[in-house]
Amino acid sequence: MGLFKPIWKDDTKARAFIMTTANQSKLAEIVLNSENPSVRLLAAKKLDSPDIIKNILPNLNDQHIVASFAFHFNDDVRKSAIKIITDQSTLAYIITNSLYMDDQKTAINKLTNQNILAEVLKSDFNYTIRSDYSFDFAFATTVLSKVTDQSLIKKIAIESKNTRIRSMARERLDDKSAVSDEYLAKHDADPDTRIASIKKVKDKNVLADIAKNDSIHTVQIAAIKQIQDQTVLADIAKNDIEPDVQKKAVERLQDQAALIDIANRDIHYSVRILAADKLTDPTVTQGIYTDVIKKGLPFHELEYLIRKVTDQEYLAEIALDGYRPSAPLAIKQISDENTIIKVAVEVASNGEKDAYIRNEMANIALKYDLALDIKSIMQNIAEQTKRDIEIAESYPTFD
Repeated sequence: MGLFKPIWKDDTKARAFIMTTANQSKLAEIVLNSENPSVRLLAAKKLDSPDIIKNILPNLNDQHIVASFAFHFNDDVRKSAIKIITDQSTLAYIITNSLYMDDQKTAINKLTNQNILAEVLKSDFNYTIRSDYSFDFAFATTVLSKVTDQSLIKKIAIESKNTRIRSMARERLDDKSAVSDEYLAKHDADPDTRIASIKKVKDKNVLADIAKNDSIHTVQIAAIKQIQDQTVLADIAKNDIEPDVQKKAVERLQDQAALIDIANRDIHYSVRILAADKLTDPTVTQGIYTDVIKKGLPFHELEYLIRKVTDQEYLAEIALDGYRPSAPLAIKQISDENTIIKVAVEVASNGEKDAYIRNEMANIALKYDLALDIKSIMQNIAEQTKRDIEIAESYPTFD
């Protein structure tokens, strides 16, 4: 009696047969008749005849097997499979994993479970993209309209990974305040949405929290623009790690003590300069400019900042400092005769080795009616320097 037992009744024999056969009819017989789900699925994976698959689909009760055909290479097989799938979770899986937009739309149209629909709408599924790569409002509206539970719509409005779906869901809320501007400003996934919401936020604590803690510095800056509290602004200006954020806070900061602290201590020279620009005591400002210059700057910034130094003593300090790029620029700025003499004597007596510094000092000193000995010193320096300059300028330059 057992001699003629069908292959699909013995799981072990069925598995061995499936692994070695290409007979589509026999594989279809196993898919239809085996009582073991794993055996049925193994046989289904080896079925590649569209005609045979379409023929057996109406007789399949196993939704997992039907779902496997929903990803078949043949268009008719896929479409036929999706049409007979009723399991909501299986449809959701097809929606979020299929590579074919029409199949996804067919599956969505068959979804009726509100919770599963909400999960699909919250995912990053690309169901709203048309063949021309534009946002398909009509399709998105159709999908969203299938969700009627307001609590689920609120979740979609907050949690969807698609910015436009979040926005559309908010419009479908009966209570628009259910998703507040404060919530969106702090938690929406899209920085542009957060920035737009910040403009409507009135709560000072919410603005301060965003300004200090948002991960995107443009969002922080949008919040800072709404803040007047000097303590909050000073905290951000002193402690944020992003210079652009610090500078926006400094721009709105009026507290002189805080500005002096920032101008003296910040690690970013651009923040220090901006803070110094806002100080009301010019002596303090000039001192900070000088300190920044002496610590070194890119040349284009150096030239700009030295032009802002007008205090003659500070210019002399820069001219005689060890940071060579700043010295010739500072010397050009000196207009006081006594300061010129002081610097000239210092340069001459120290036997300054930098040819450009000697040359600049000589040129300026000779414009003044200095004592003969100083003139003589500077003339000697100029003569000594002339050859050094000629040699230096003969070297090739590389742009």
